[in-house]
Amino acid sequence: MGSPQEVIDKTLTFREYFGDYQRQLFLMDHAGLPLGKVLDQIELLGGEVVPVLRKELAARRDPEVPDAPTHASLVKAKYGDNPPRQPRPNANRGDNVTGGSPYQDTAQELEAEYPPAF
Repeated sequence: MGSPQEVIDKTLTFREYFGDYQRQLFLMDHAGLPLGKVLDQIELLGGEVVPVLRKELAARRDPEVPDAPTHASLVKAKYGDNPPRQPRPNANRGDNVTGGSPYQDTAQELEAEYPPAF
């Protein structure tokens, strides 16, 4: 809570307690805050707070700290220059929600197990 500058200043103090960290969560719609207020807060966060935090945290970051994992970096680490496998749904094996794997090449021993329904 507070002005964008107060949020920036407080967030920058977190490094003193936790060191270089890679994720920050901001709770925007707590306790039934009206939608208009939530949208205003998101606009302030994205327009004024986050750009400054990115710049300041990057400037203060220890060069020994590895880059934060991103989806792209994790895919690159797993598949290298090869294309990643893509889900190919198979009606006979289920889907992401009801069980089974959307990947036709998933080994049988990796099939999902669900508790019995009551």
